[in-house]
Amino acid sequence: MRNRPGNLRRSLAFAALFACAGCTAPGQPTGGGTATAFATRAGLVGVMAEGSDRGGTGAYPTGSGVAIGTTGIVATAAHVVAGGEPGRIAVRTPAGERHPASVTAFAPQRDLALLCVPGLAGRAGARLASAPPPAGEPVIALAFAAGGMAVVAGRVAPQAASPVRYGTFAVAEPLVLELSIRPGFSGGPVVNGRGELLGILAGFAIDRAARRELGIAYAVPAATLLDGTLGQAIADCRLRSRP
Repeated sequence: MRNRPGNLRRSLAFAALFACAGCTAPGQPTGGGTATAFATRAGLVGVMAEGSDRGGTGAYPTGSGVAIGTTGIVATAAHVVAGGEPGRIAVRTPAGERHPASVTAFAPQRDLALLCVPGLAGRAGARLASAPPPAGEPVIALAFAAGGMAVVAGRVAPQAASPVRYGTFAVAEPLVLELSIRPGFSGGPVVNGRGELLGILAGFAIDRAARRELGIAYAVPAATLLDGTLGQAIADCRLRSRP
């Protein structure tokens, strides 16, 4: 799932135009504008779920996730951790730190899971966008999986959202994106030009006959977290973290 170096540089350059504080010049991120720093500001983590339906061994990420603010909660796609063995789920930061995690919310009907990660509590993560994005708004999608970090630029698609279903998982009102992603991006963050979280990647459209992706991706809207799910997960995580 690794982007080719040229594609990664172009995507980071695009990100630098609107989200890279401390860059020396547009398109030339340095220091705070490195790939690791940019991914950390966006809350990106890799998710490792040993024994998961995706064949996780615990050695490498089976998908991606996004740390929400300073809460110690990581949001990811439910299918990333489905079947993961309790006590054998962890996240990995762009800096290489590994932290144990446990599932505190699992909603396959929304393809959303929330993980309790005490080791990330108090650290800065993604900020939720205050409003849904308009069609055409530029976005950046990030992923962190076995092949390394990947950053892809795209935009919000003009078409209206319609329900997406795949196996036992579904997204009733997905955020539709003109974005080319691949396996490993599931659960990763989609951010806008202010670095705010717009959605959590769930999947992408493919032409099964031609065996190719169509440049359309689907994400669980970040607003989904504001229905009380996040608050309950935070409270549950605090209880679990008590000595």
